[in-house]
Amino acid sequence: MGFTLCHTVVRAGTESLLHYRNHLEACYCIAGEGEVEDMHGNVFPIRPGDVYVLDQHDRHFLRGGKEQDLILVSVFNPPLRGDERHNLNDRSGSAY
Repeated sequence: MGFTLCHTVVRAGTESLLHYRNHLEACYCIAGEGEVEDMHGNVFPIRPGDVYVLDQHDRHFLRGGKEQDLILVSVFNPPLRGDERHNLNDRSGSAY
């Protein structure tokens, strides 16, 4: 397969700085609410049925809703190797 499909849960009230240096990402919201913010400060709300695409290896903030988890189906291309892990405790962000 030429992609990886993931079930992603972003907990309510959380914020993560993410950067996929080796993968392009597309996400489809299946439940909840949240937002994605680019490095220029543009904030895009995410609701069920929304799709967002990061096609330039964009560094971004991903936030769960104030009261609801954000639940996404995430697609990565090329496929993840399987050993990638986020370090969400690092203030400089998680990247792989």
